[in-house]
Amino acid sequence: GVSIKNDTVNDTVNDTINLKEREVLNIIKLYPGLNSSKIAELINKSIPSAKRYLNSLVKLGLIEFRGAQKNGGYYLKYTTMNFENKLINILSKKATSPFLFLGSGFSRRYIGLEKWDELLKVFAKQIGKPYGYYNSNANGVLPLVATLIAKDFQKKIWEDDVFSHFCQKYGDMFCSEESAFKYAISEYLQSKIKPYLSDYKTLTKEIEILQKLNIDGIITTNWDTFIDQVFPDYKIYIGQEELLFSDSMLMGEIFKIHGSITIPESLVVTQK
Repeated sequence: GVSIKNDTVNDTVNDTINLKEREVLNIIKLYPGLNSSKIAELINKSIPSAKRYLNSLVKLGLIEFRGAQKNGGYYLKYTTMNFENKLINILSKKATSPFLFLGSGFSRRYIGLEKWDELLKVFAKQIGKPYGYYNSNANGVLPLVATLIAKDFQKKIWEDDVFSHFCQKYGDMFCSEESAFKYAISEYLQSKIKPYLSDYKTLTKEIEILQKLNIDGIITTNWDTFIDQVFPDYKIYIGQEELLFSDSMLMGEIFKIHGSITIPESLVVTQK
């Protein structure tokens, strides 16, 4: 998440960050570790100008310089946990009606999604290695388990003909060694979503109650689109950067802070 210094999400963007600073922030997100001269080259500005943008972002707590002055570079400073805590704090102060926070238990109940470790087991099996191999190598740290699985999954899909259709469908869109894993997760979760709310026959009454809740919006760490179906008129913000650079009204909105299967690359899955 992003370290937010003002009273609303929009204040950080509209009152403090100009277009060039946003561009610099996005460059650092895509290419962490760049120095000021390289960033200046990418934004087509002088080095002093680039340093001015960088210093502004440092003061806001959005980025930090790591390493020696000669060969160090700039990195995003915020953490997911910090972002979630800040966002909840903002909403508690500003929202006139409550916000609904939805975690993985919500998806388990309504679409039958596995727990995080059980979901990872599904893909370990597809690779052909026991889940214990990854879990032991990661010392039981699930984001690291996911990182190891993602790396092996990337190799597997290009070598095994079983995945030929998957590669033909998505391969040209991959942009990192974790892309294949994220696209596979997205496809898997999409298969669990029913076309219409009326198809969730045993849960119809619960869904109707959900739709009648007096709330300003929803914060969720879930990747699936079930909540999008329940509140079809709500505006959806995907990922932390989209929220940071949005014109949020904090009303009638869904904040998918760990990404969404509609944009597979947005998924917060691994340790990275």
